[in-house]
Amino acid sequence: MPRESTATTEPLEPSRRGGRPRAFEGETVKVALFLPPDLAGTLKAFAAKHHQTPSNLVAEWIQGAELQEAIAQGRQAFEMGDVVSHEEARQRLAKW
Repeated sequence: MPRESTATTEPLEPSRRGGRPRAFEGETVKVALFLPPDLAGTLKAFAAKHHQTPSNLVAEWIQGAELQEAIAQGRQAFEMGDVVSHEEARQRLAKW
């Protein structure tokens, strides 16, 4: 039986933040992830092997999935003809 999520939207105090610096700006959210014991053990072992915390690995996997989704959306837009010329892209970037 799945447990209820204990997610909170309260920002963590700087002293409670662990791991490597985040590559994004914004609010930090604490989320509890309940896994079957065998999967949790595998995650912990994999994290230890790669000198990371399990939460950092999960965060990286989520970022990787988001990147793959963005790439898929870009490919779909390209296939539908939603593209701009190199010169137009250069002009748009010059505005930044």
